[in-house]
Amino acid sequence: EFGIYIGPDGAVFGVIDSADGDPVERGADIGDWIWIELWSNNPARSTEFYGQLGYEIERNWASENEGDKLLTAGGFARGGIVEGDPRQKQSAWLLYVRVADVAATVARAVELGGTQVVLDGESHNNGDIALISDPGGSVIAVYHYVNPEGAPQ
Repeated sequence: EFGIYIGPDGAVFGVIDSADGDPVERGADIGDWIWIELWSNNPARSTEFYGQLGYEIERNWASENEGDKLLTAGGFARGGIVEGDPRQKQSAWLLYVRVADVAATVARAVELGGTQVVLDGESHNNGDIALISDPGGSVIAVYHYVNPEGAPQ
């Protein structure tokens, strides 16, 4: 069973109840989804909503912004909530894909008709992460994540 919903900030999200249960917890391989965060036009409202759905809310320790939050469950960070870009018309979830080489991935996306999205105040490409848009305007992040020494791949 599954459902598609719209949160109070206008962001669309889905839920699923799989007959096979939840997948095994493991790290993300190259090409896998590695992270998701809500770029919200009302982070406080979004945080309250997802907290009421059962997520534990924590300050995002990896961010310098006090308002950035983590949604955690079962001892794992499941996603984040950040203040969206002021140019966004509505809140949206941003999915991150783990890649081996950000620059090569961006170049390939551009070759296929996509564009690199550069936000105000950010460098063109810091080498570890970039936003790309497909020809239809959908945006994802590509992320070069290196597992800490000894962590599962």
